[in-house]
Amino acid sequence: MSIHFEQVVLENWLVYRGRVTIDFGSLSTDNKNIIVIHGLNGYGKTSLLRGIRWAFHQYLPEKSLHECFNTGAIRAGDRDLSVEVHFLVDSIPHQLIRRAKAHLDGSGEAIAASEQPPELIIDGRALEGAVQDAVEQLLPRECQQFFFFDGLEIETYASKQRPSEIREAIERVLGIPEVRNLRTDLGRVRERWEEERDRLLGKEEEHHSLVDELKDLRIEEEGLQSGLEEEREKRNALKHLVNELDKRSSALEGIQAERERLQALERSRDLRERTINEKEEQLDTAMHNAACHLLLPLLQKQSARLQAKTGTRGYREVQTAELQARKKMLEEILESMRCVCEREVTTHVATAFENQVKDIDEILTRARQADRNRGVESFAVRQTTLARIIGTLEAEPIDVPQAFQLKQKLELEIQEITQDIATVEEKLSEYGESEVREVYQLRGEKKKELEYANTRIDEKEKRLREVGEKIERKNREVNQLALGNKELTALTQTLNLAMQAEKAVGALVDTLLDERRKTIVENINRVFRNVTNKPQEYDGVDLMDDWGVCVVTKNGTIVPDDALSAGEKEVLAFSFIAGLNLSTDRAAPLLMDTPFGHLDNRHRRGLLEALPTLPNQIILLATDRDLPDDDIPRLQSHLHRHFELIRDQQAEKSNIQEVG
Repeated sequence: MSIHFEQVVLENWLVYRGRVTIDFGSLSTDNKNIIVIHGLNGYGKTSLLRGIRWAFHQYLPEKSLHECFNTGAIRAGDRDLSVEVHFLVDSIPHQLIRRAKAHLDGSGEAIAASEQPPELIIDGRALEGAVQDAVEQLLPRECQQFFFFDGLEIETYASKQRPSEIREAIERVLGIPEVRNLRTDLGRVRERWEEERDRLLGKEEEHHSLVDELKDLRIEEEGLQSGLEEEREKRNALKHLVNELDKRSSALEGIQAERERLQALERSRDLRERTINEKEEQLDTAMHNAACHLLLPLLQKQSARLQAKTGTRGYREVQTAELQARKKMLEEILESMRCVCEREVTTHVATAFENQVKDIDEILTRARQADRNRGVESFAVRQTTLARIIGTLEAEPIDVPQAFQLKQKLELEIQEITQDIATVEEKLSEYGESEVREVYQLRGEKKKELEYANTRIDEKEKRLREVGEKIERKNREVNQLALGNKELTALTQTLNLAMQAEKAVGALVDTLLDERRKTIVENINRVFRNVTNKPQEYDGVDLMDDWGVCVVTKNGTIVPDDALSAGEKEVLAFSFIAGLNLSTDRAAPLLMDTPFGHLDNRHRRGLLEALPTLPNQIILLATDRDLPDDDIPRLQSHLHRHFELIRDQQAEKSNIQEVG
């Protein structure tokens, strides 16, 4: 069944004042299935979505109907509201109209609303009565969530916790409930024929015990089936919980590795900090000795001069020796009164020499006195000190620019390591030691409960088979008894046919579920692999027992929910919805409000490429952030209509106009 929206008319609905018509156009014959409605937040995108939901199923989440009346219209005295949807069902025109009237308080504010019965006009003829039932046949309320939804709701479909009503909705989309209903109807028919057969048997007194046994067995069978269904529901819930705990435990197993990584990061940071401290000390020393290095050439020259002149003797010792030698020479001249040149020394010269001898004695006396009064460092000691200073300065110099570069490099590495440490610490902060123990303890307890549940189910199934076999044996006894009674024989034959049909339909339901599940998984994977931005890491998706969808990596492991980004969850949810739509014969319009809120460019482009492949009419309600102008060309070959919402703030109303 194919549904195609042609027109939506909103009258005094939320931001739309008066009658506002959105004309989607007739069926496209050139594979153009996408309609874009652009508008800023608050301009009327979500109002349109709510209007269509209300028209089909009176569905108004988080709002009361009296809040949906346009305030400007109410102030102007117009208390009527309506939403009309004109659509085709397999090319047959339909018109769905839902109306309401506001009730005002003394101040003129809408405080309540009264709804009129919905109207459904099919091919020009108004349907009389049971309109909502007819709408449910076209698009069941449970299926609505897979066709009309907004970006905030989409994550619901990626959740592993799928309540039973979502599974029922999925089965409705697949058309399986009709088959289930057939099996239920056949069961009721079988029960009526069994009651009639038992009534006929009961007329014979000798058959009373057989009839009573059959009744008791059926009562037991019914109780076992009911109990078995409850046990299976409990087991499914336990399976889901154990599965979540297993994934949680797997995540916790990585905590030790994270702790070891944290320790390694801290050691690496400490090592770099120590190296930086060493480099800072070296740089401080280099800065402190910078002036001394300037004196190095002078010190080296002085050391060389003194070394060449006196070797290792002290300067004071050399000076004293020279004075003593000079004094001795003068004393010898005075004693002989002849110069070294053999010339005779005059009295004037002799007096001068005597004065020099006295001066030398005074100098030597003062030197000896000074040596006694204070210790005079020998020249050798000074020479040693000077050599040590020169040696220190001549040691391998520090490459200051290189030291600075290394220090800066280490500081950047420390910043990166510190950020990594903060990330790991934040992750580890979510897992306390007590929580780890609790998760493992709870998992152990729930696994034991699951084992007990499987044991109880096995026992009930075994007992149910035994009771079923007893009922069959009793039925064969009844068949034998019926051979002598034409009425009972005919009734028994009819009953046997009903039983066989019931079993066949039950097997058909199971077969349909298995076949549809495979088809859905194939279609989901086809969409997901084209959209995901991690094709090298993710192998695809799979359906859980409760119809929850999960991501599977290349190595076959399931990706935990908390490991998926918000954008990845939206992609997963969209893949599920798209795969479900590709797997059903019910092609209703796909109305998506701000569907790309958490998506990056790669994911958004992938979704835009996937939309034209769906068999549905696609109506995108998007802001410029959801669907920038640069992305419109990607849809151009499949774009049927393009609208823009216009807001008149002063008049408090919105309108819509076609672009281009």
